[in-house]
Amino acid sequence: MKQSGGYITVDSGLAVGTTFRIYLPRVDEREEVPILKPAPIARAACSGTILLVEDDVAVRSLVEAILSSRGYHVLVADTPAHAIALCCSSTQPIDVLLTDVVMPETSGPELAKQLLASRPTLRVVYMSGYAGDFLAHEGLNAEGVTLLQKPFSATALEEKIRLVLSQNVAAQAQSSSK
Repeated sequence: MKQSGGYITVDSGLAVGTTFRIYLPRVDEREEVPILKPAPIARAACSGTILLVEDDVAVRSLVEAILSSRGYHVLVADTPAHAIALCCSSTQPIDVLLTDVVMPETSGPELAKQLLASRPTLRVVYMSGYAGDFLAHEGLNAEGVTLLQKPFSATALEEKIRLVLSQNVAAQAQSSSK
């Protein structure tokens, strides 16, 4: 307040409340402030099929909506068993496995191992709200492993998916099977 040439008063009373009065100097001239509009983000059309495996319905629905709106074809599974069934029954290529790390039945890394055995070109992105020692124990701190830390933004999700889709398939599959 003082830097702007103003001041503040405070009146307070028991059972009455508190009133703050802020006084700023009057300005007769209006300063022109340019209105900056953010540049539109250029998004290329996305393509590919993503197998999303997430046991939390809210996260699963949100991730599916984000990826679908970006142009990806999304196969959705709520459990690892459901993901394996989808993978076995799908006749189309699946480009990315996007899986939670901690789920009922089996872990995301174990699911990835099982799916990579039948689909060696599958790329893997892990999602987790856990950190540190737990992720190291799961082998997710290794070089070449793609991890998306929860909570994440739509932009971060899209960037990770684009990153793994641009990677060499053999190198990504080898690091995911560690």
